[in-house]
Amino acid sequence: MDDEKTQTPEQQNAKFQKEVMLYLRNLAAWKHTFSEGIKKLNNRIDVIEIKLCEILEGTQKLGRACHQAFSQTKEVINALSEEAKSTREDLAEYGGVICEDTWCGKVRVV
Repeated sequence: MDDEKTQTPEQQNAKFQKEVMLYLRNLAAWKHTFSEGIKKLNNRIDVIEIKLCEILEGTQKLGRACHQAFSQTKEVINALSEEAKSTREDLAEYGGVICEDTWCGKVRVV
């Protein structure tokens, strides 16, 4: 502090300019470092967006494939249901014929 009192105004001005220049240099270095970090983050975000689009596309394809599989399963179940109904009707008809033709005396053989 005693040095500051004994310094001339030119020396004080030079010291102030030196401190301001150091501050500005540090500020510029910080800005550069910060900008580089932002660029890296933007690059990572771009990569994540690309991967997210790929995942979205795959999920949509999976959804369409599931829809198609469920539709095909529904068609198969409906066809099997119709066949089962037809088979039941045929068996009922054949069962009636068997019952009528299997009377031995008074005992009914089924």
